[in-house]
Amino acid sequence: MGARLCKPNDPEAKGMNERANGYYETSFLPGRRFSDVEDFNAQLHTWLKRANRRVHATTRMVPPSRSMRTGAR
Repeated sequence: MGARLCKPNDPEAKGMNERANGYYETSFLPGRRFSDVEDFNAQLHTWLKRANRRVHATTRMVPPSRSMRTGAR
């Protein structure tokens, strides 16, 4: 995980961050235990490899491809 500063008064960036955080809270965190920050990062890294391969039902794209095409950061 890292930090990214958004432009002031940028509701689009704020919404993207909130959706991502909500996704992690509902899809990654439930039922997991972490011994320390390194363990959290290792589990997240492993999970993201699998999660980022999924194909979106509507767009038929994998998430990294979509964000590259739309210019999302």
